[in-house]
Amino acid sequence: MFSRAETLGFLSLSLALAACGREPGAGAGVTLFDRLAGARLESYPETSLPPEIAALAIERAPMRSLEIVGDEWIYAGIAPDRFRSRLPPGAKATFYRASPRIHRAPGSAPPRPVRDGRPLAAWDPERDPYPGEAFWWDEGERTLFALAASMPEGVRVEYEADAGAEFGTLEMRLPGPGEATDRRGSRPPPEPRDLVRQIQIGPASRRCLLLPAPGAITVPLGRLEADGIRLAIGVVGRAWRLAEGRVEATSEGSDGVEFSLEVLEGDRAERVSRAFLSADHAGEEFVETSVDLRPFRGREIALRLATGPGPSGNAWFDYAVWGDLRLTGGEPRASGRPHVILVDLDTLRADRLGCYGYDRPTSPRIDAWAAANAVVHLDAWAASSWTLPSTISMRTGLAVRQHRAFTLPSAMPAEASTLATHLRSAGYATYGLTEGAILVPALGFDRGFDHYVVTGGGAPDWRFLLEKIGDWKGEGPFYLFLNTYATHAPYPPDERFEDPERPYAGWLAERDIDYEGVIEPYLRGDLELGPEEREHISRRYDAGVAAMDALVGPFLEGLEELLHDQEFLLVLTSDHGEELFDHERLGHGHSLYGELLRVPLVVRYPGEAGRRRAGSREEPAWSLDIVPTVLDVARLPVPDLLPGVSLRGALPRTRARVARTHEQTAIQLDRFKLVLGALHSPRWTAEPEELYDVLEDPRERRNLAPERPEIVRRLRESLQRFEEKVVPLAEGDGEIGALSPEEWRRLRELGYVDRGR
Repeated sequence: MFSRAETLGFLSLSLALAACGREPGAGAGVTLFDRLAGARLESYPETSLPPEIAALAIERAPMRSLEIVGDEWIYAGIAPDRFRSRLPPGAKATFYRASPRIHRAPGSAPPRPVRDGRPLAAWDPERDPYPGEAFWWDEGERTLFALAASMPEGVRVEYEADAGAEFGTLEMRLPGPGEATDRRGSRPPPEPRDLVRQIQIGPASRRCLLLPAPGAITVPLGRLEADGIRLAIGVVGRAWRLAEGRVEATSEGSDGVEFSLEVLEGDRAERVSRAFLSADHAGEEFVETSVDLRPFRGREIALRLATGPGPSGNAWFDYAVWGDLRLTGGEPRASGRPHVILVDLDTLRADRLGCYGYDRPTSPRIDAWAAANAVVHLDAWAASSWTLPSTISMRTGLAVRQHRAFTLPSAMPAEASTLATHLRSAGYATYGLTEGAILVPALGFDRGFDHYVVTGGGAPDWRFLLEKIGDWKGEGPFYLFLNTYATHAPYPPDERFEDPERPYAGWLAERDIDYEGVIEPYLRGDLELGPEEREHISRRYDAGVAAMDALVGPFLEGLEELLHDQEFLLVLTSDHGEELFDHERLGHGHSLYGELLRVPLVVRYPGEAGRRRAGSREEPAWSLDIVPTVLDVARLPVPDLLPGVSLRGALPRTRARVARTHEQTAIQLDRFKLVLGALHSPRWTAEPEELYDVLEDPRERRNLAPERPEIVRRLRESLQRFEEKVVPLAEGDGEIGALSPEEWRRLRELGYVDRGR
């Protein structure tokens, strides 16, 4: 599998292990997850908590907790509008949020901040004057917020914890509120299918069987038609302790878990694999290996997975998990469906690629690959102008109005099916590799993936993936999602697109074009950027596009060679563009102009027929078309609630496309585009109603709304019809995710947190 050096996350540690489905046989590509309907759970622990904590949890007793609120407060920009009016003139208060979210006991008093053992008064902005440093509790987000001139120090939060929520779903036998229990006050053992969990350990999130020690499960395979099985084992690094009546998180958890795998044949059992993961592995990484099953080929067998406690003999915090569990070798499952690869190039404007007409050589390898193999959609729209809502739409096929993930830390709605869930249900192996930031498991972006890895920034060389794809292609169809921030600020110094006749030597020459020092000060009106600085920033962006081409181009070329004898569909796109002073702004997420919504959409269809279609299409396309296109090509049903269409067939030349942020909505129909929602900033103001003729005015400079009220009315009616059709999956502004301090810091580096997004 993937090595640490290659991905910082696709981990491949070899163990000193012994050589080591789907009816009627178990061949390559079948997983033990496929066979859980016939599995038997032999043993499962009552709890993995020490007795004193387990007693509180089983009784559902509120627990007093004094928890450190993250490693630091998260800077979230200037005070929000609803608080700004409460500040005295000239106040320089900054908006902060604490991490992590808090699960308090039902009916208990709101959590309160504490400094040096003394409670701090909560601020009521509707009643109290601003005290100079203010704290308040937000029940909806279960987060403590602050307004202060500088980052608060030494602040913790005191609350009564909800025992069940505090320990989460790892304790599967803890009763829920009002739930019937056995005489010992716990749930009965879970069903085998209930053991399946999406578990994150270190940088990787996997579909796993949760089998805390001591536990054992037997999974029947039937006739074995494979050569071996891949395993990924790990121990979740979560532990708590009691200290002076408080429950605190602690790093002193599991002392290790023994994992063993046995082959059962009739009354005979043979252990084929055994490993011990020490305490050092708890919460740090999955450990991967393969087990040789060739001696059992052609025989009716079952596999028994068992976990045991470490040297202490107790099983406290021994939250053991088994991932992968995929049979390898032999004949793959015949599906008749193509492999699917979705490549998401964050913040890439379509007009900065050669295949979209750009005159600088930013993307020679992608251009050449597209010319030979793919269809280039020249008029493609994103669903929003920043990553969170747009990527959820890309991954689910839902409009932003449907999933309602507008602001951070909104998460993937529980009701939403992702492309990965659709494909995995159809027998696909599903893998994802992302540089993180917004696309993290905490916000639900790992949903549907067998293996989803967050590298934490710094794209690896994607050519290493070709070796892995060489393994996967023999096991049935796979889905691979890839994401890079190579074209996202901050932009480091890069000489590739400097003008040799007029090299830039100003103050930006040796520094990153970052949010803290350049982009945010410019947007606030605190920094002036002249023509030379603007041109330099534009060329830095081009250098980022070139870096992306150097990453993606060799992967695309290698993929064509590697899969020349197999069918595959590849979609290359972006979640949004980037404004480079087009409307006197820099960055993205603040408006819905064309430089932010026009994205590349390049589709490589399976087989010779697909390559014969290579060329370009001018019909209006949309990122919401990606999921219907993949499902159509994979011969899977397209859900009726998806607004998009398959790009494979004839496309309408007239269709309404809609994009949204929390503040604005845009709709384009034929040559006219309407943007609704007023925005104001020190440098730039958007009118509450803007109409553009994008055929005559592609840069969207002249607002025709006052002159063409009949067109405005027609587009408003089209938008109303669209919104009546795409009903939100749930009420409110979507679900809230729980990001770690490290994840918040990564978001700040990329400029999302400063602006509250």
